[in-house]
Amino acid sequence: MSGDRARSLTYARVHHQGAGPFAGRSYECLGEYDDHWARTPAGWLLTSRVFAMTMSIGDVGVLQPG
Repeated sequence: MSGDRARSLTYARVHHQGAGPFAGRSYECLGEYDDHWARTPAGWLLTSRVFAMTMSIGDVGVLQPG
């Protein structure tokens, strides 16, 4: 944190379950969120978020609208 700016790093395991034509399938990824924040009069505001994926497994098709 530096004044009215902050940065946070969060490790994540993200699981997606398929629906519709992708029912019964899944997709999972692991990685790190790199978030940047700004303090405003209303509180902290997320100004930037980047997800760096380090591993994935499964059917990426479950991410499609279905």
